[in-house]
Amino acid sequence: MPVSDRALALMVGAALPVGAQFGRENFAGDPLVRDFCDWAKQQLQVQVEVFVSWSCPPDVSILTASGASILVRSERFDTLLVEYLHLKDAGQGGEPLLTESAMRSAVLRWMAEFLLGYRWPQAALDAAMRALALRIDPEPPNPFRDQTLASIDEVRRAAVQCFCLAHELGHLIPSSHDEISLDTTIDGLSLSHCIARDIKEAGSGDAADVMMRVARSRIDAAILLREIDADLIALELVAAYIANTLRVSAETALEVALAAFEAQCFVYATKQTCLLLKRHAGRPDARDDFVQDDWVAATQFSVRARCVLRRAGLLLSRWSAPDEQQTAATINRFVPVIDAMFAESMEFRATLAAVAHQESERLRDTIPAWNTNQDRAVFGSLIDAAQNNSDVRFDLFYMLLAMGFPGGTDPIRWMEHLFDAQQAGS
Repeated sequence: MPVSDRALALMVGAALPVGAQFGRENFAGDPLVRDFCDWAKQQLQVQVEVFVSWSCPPDVSILTASGASILVRSERFDTLLVEYLHLKDAGQGGEPLLTESAMRSAVLRWMAEFLLGYRWPQAALDAAMRALALRIDPEPPNPFRDQTLASIDEVRRAAVQCFCLAHELGHLIPSSHDEISLDTTIDGLSLSHCIARDIKEAGSGDAADVMMRVARSRIDAAILLREIDADLIALELVAAYIANTLRVSAETALEVALAAFEAQCFVYATKQTCLLLKRHAGRPDARDDFVQDDWVAATQFSVRARCVLRRAGLLLSRWSAPDEQQTAATINRFVPVIDAMFAESMEFRATLAAVAHQESERLRDTIPAWNTNQDRAVFGSLIDAAQNNSDVRFDLFYMLLAMGFPGGTDPIRWMEHLFDAQQAGS
């Protein structure tokens, strides 16, 4: 029996924060993305209702209940990915000190949006004001979605908009793994092998065995495998669609799909860090928990990346040499092409990850626990500083505008409202 529009709306509303807005997605202005979504649903043979959300954390998610599947995509999420690509372009080959400052400012601003979306105004204000202080470009990022999307070429734009949709659709496909553990193999490599390589490359030395035990005890293999499966489905769908629709080579299609995956991973890692901060900040006894949780989350993103890169090499071999038997010798001709794509931005990613980690630790140690005298004092100091600085007010206004809040929203009053609601509910 079809689920009513009212029931669908109730499901979406229950999944979003209080005050978030949403509606049916009609892909206005994005015919290519609409066509991809229809094509991908046909390819996967899934039925799903698509909604769009705003005035909430940038995100894309899938909901399944009461016999219905619903995909909810944030209006802001695509433009966050575009901002990542712009930062990556600027970060490769730029002057080191200026580049690191720009990275730090960008990460803090993204964190501020997630923290604001999660209704934590103290941390959002701290991150936003520090981001402004570190910004090299005096102008805030463009808050207007269409202009931001138009700032990159059609091929990359299609990849960033379609990858997150395809990933969530991939979650609707049942798992085909016979074994669910960290010893499960993907394209011939086990998840535990990928984790061990990560630990070794980090130079963990004598701590390697302890870290592997932590990984085995803390990582839910079933969830990680579901994410990897969705990543691999999205990689193939997006690359195939872009190659066929926009008439580019398989190599180019995979390159932009991998860039979209990279951007999505970093944005989601930032989101995960903000959730961990909300859970652990202000608790002196939780420092070790935060460090361990953050490492476990980062390790899972790294495992997913290794699996995606390996699959990309296999796809490039299959698509570029369709008439050849797919032996190790054939595949190994194409794997270095994918490896070169990954290696090109390795230094950028390492620097970005380092500054993101440093800023998350600073926030963890700066923002006190909720509903304490120190917490109220910190918020009062931050809100007074924001009120008396027109640049901060303007930047916060643009942040809210980019997230889809009404243009008449007063950022200071909104922060105060969030703080009052938070304290009342603590």
